[in-house]
Amino acid sequence: MGKKRPSTIQLILIGCLTLLGQISCTGIEKNQTDSEATSGSSFSEVPYWVDTSIVVKGSFQRELLSNGKLKALREAELSFQLEGRIEKLTVANGQRVKAGQLIARIENLPQQHALKQAKVKLAQAEIERKDLLLVQGTLDSDSSTVQAEIWENTNLRSGYAQAVLEEEIALYQLGLTSLRAPFSGIIADLNTKLYQKSSLQDPLCRVLDLQRLQLELFVLETELDMVEVGSTLMLEAIALPNEIFEGTITEINTKIEKNGLVKV
Repeated sequence: MGKKRPSTIQLILIGCLTLLGQISCTGIEKNQTDSEATSGSSFSEVPYWVDTSIVVKGSFQRELLSNGKLKALREAELSFQLEGRIEKLTVANGQRVKAGQLIARIENLPQQHALKQAKVKLAQAEIERKDLLLVQGTLDSDSSTVQAEIWENTNLRSGYAQAVLEEEIALYQLGLTSLRAPFSGIIADLNTKLYQKSSLQDPLCRVLDLQRLQLELFVLETELDMVEVGSTLMLEAIALPNEIFEGTITEINTKIEKNGLVKV
């Protein structure tokens, strides 16, 4: 008998199995190569620079941010106590003034006449007093050489004491017709013009002393333990963003506002 020859189907199966074996071997070799490359790169040493500092014991600075409003430590509202037409106005808003400088004056002719009358009456009373002293045998009008009782009685009988009082009142009334700066500062809130009638209710202007400023700010009730009288603050004004000012807490109003804030 002759040898049996393999069929076509058997040859195809053998070819497929051979091809799959070659592909599997190739994949295993490739995976091994990738794994070796990956493992080699993961162990490469890359230096990292780190800043360090020495730990020391000290105070921890707690920062509290808050907005506030700067006010002049000294300010005065100037208003007339007498009604009258403003006849002189020497200042404008933003103008610097010195202590005692005239700000404004109302018409004061009646007050000037009253002062002149008081001076005349005082001069007449002084003449009457000298006559009374002569009658009593006293030639000297110096109070240091006359008995105190005689001197007092003579001043009352001659009308001298009353005349002195009336002159003082006239001088005071004349002074009420002028407004002067109580201290050096800057004029603000000037809301009147020349020849207008003075108001007894509304101030003519305000004088602000900007040499020393006061800051009012609000902090949360939960932050109240971070502030105390005498603490130092670093302040920055919106108008001067590049300048830092230093201040000190002078008082704390412990009243809690409706929104849970405390005024410092």
